[in-house]
Amino acid sequence: MVKLKRYWKLLISLLAILLALGVYLGIEHYKEQQLKNYYGKFLSYRPPKRIKRAEFLDGQSVAIDWENTDKKADRYIPKIFDFDGLTDSTSCYIIREQRRLRGETGSVNSSFTRNKLQKGEYWFVNIYKKTGQKLGQPTKIDIPKVVRKYKSSYYPTGVDILKQDGKSFLTIFIDKISTAGGSDYGDNSRIYMDLETQEILDEREIKRAEKRISPFIGVELYKKVEKQGLYFSDNDISLTKEGIKQSRHWRIAKKYPKVYKILKNGGNLYLMQDETDMDYTAKILQLFAPKGKDIFDGVAIPSEYSTDGQAHTVKSYEEFKKYYKTEGME
Repeated sequence: MVKLKRYWKLLISLLAILLALGVYLGIEHYKEQQLKNYYGKFLSYRPPKRIKRAEFLDGQSVAIDWENTDKKADRYIPKIFDFDGLTDSTSCYIIREQRRLRGETGSVNSSFTRNKLQKGEYWFVNIYKKTGQKLGQPTKIDIPKVVRKYKSSYYPTGVDILKQDGKSFLTIFIDKISTAGGSDYGDNSRIYMDLETQEILDEREIKRAEKRISPFIGVELYKKVEKQGLYFSDNDISLTKEGIKQSRHWRIAKKYPKVYKILKNGGNLYLMQDETDMDYTAKILQLFAPKGKDIFDGVAIPSEYSTDGQAHTVKSYEEFKKYYKTEGME
């Protein structure tokens, strides 16, 4: 009889534990589904990040290790939304866009046609100013708020950086909100903000210049460095998985070990030189080759981009400069 009572007590205790576990798992599953449903409504996502570590290579380039500060959203929002967004550098600033919206942005077929945010949404640009070899705390620019203040009947469609006459401007692309509740596509208006003063400029004061063309356009340099293990986009360099494997033999690993460590951990190197200084960009790129090797070796220059109208395959940067036509590239 005593054994039977013990058996029933043990069985009841076990059932209670299983019931409690079942209830706990059910609640956790419900919470998980709620989070998936909540974050699944955001169709445009550029995760907010802070600078975890920054190391200057010299006065004109800085390596940055970014850390995500919205890890829960990063877990539930599809990664495909992470790639479309502004990250740029100028001679004085690092600029990074961060947004989470219940609609897709863009000047064509945008589903985000408001200048007021809903619960859980954000859209801002962080501006980091360089002072000497340090980056200051970011100035946060609330994009919809700027549009509401200066163009209340418009909504933002995107942002970019305009570099002109030694100055840098945040460009906010806007379209007019339709009285029918949608939008009037094709208005193509813009708001320009001076990064130094955060003042809004009259659109007529700004030349409608196209974004500068890369000094290396039309050559195979981009493909060549990517095969070697680099992502290179004019003023931003990072390592691919293959690059991380090969990079211990590169000059940057020995010459700038702190910068190299950031890059190896997935960070980016931002070039903050004068945008027309092709020599400086080439000098930095040479750091991503073994000692005694020229990263321009084997780069082809098509005839339409050469000074003599002939196609060339060069062996060095000096030879590249000799034959590459830079006139009209800006």
